[in-house]
Amino acid sequence: MGYVISKRDANPTLYRFSLAGGLPVAPQAPQVFEDLGPINIPRAADVGYVGNSEDFNWVTVMDFDDTGRRAYVGTLTNGYIFTRLPNETWQTAFQCKPFQFPLPKYSQIEAGGFQMGKENTIFITSENSPARMARIVLR
Repeated sequence: MGYVISKRDANPTLYRFSLAGGLPVAPQAPQVFEDLGPINIPRAADVGYVGNSEDFNWVTVMDFDDTGRRAYVGTLTNGYIFTRLPNETWQTAFQCKPFQFPLPKYSQIEAGGFQMGKENTIFITSENSPARMARIVLR
């Protein structure tokens, strides 16, 4: 299964889709996404593009670690780790309170993910030039 998360919703929503048969080859190939509902992430008022990044908490990135046990969800200002228990679905895991940590004060943090083989290390980067990168080791 593959997962995506909405970005600019007042409450970000998790979606699941099948990877059976691989990814679609043609861009016009239809793909059905199953709505798994909103995730448990602190949300500020949905103010759109007005104000600065402190005014909202849009999701900008999601990644899963190599074990399939942890998910990282990043916003412009904070990171969140969701941990899935054995035999628990991601739908259930994303309803639990995540571990929250502040991200560096970079502008437009739009990318990030787990370091291969290290479920406690996250890399994040800005989309601006020069693109600053940070390595965050979680305790």
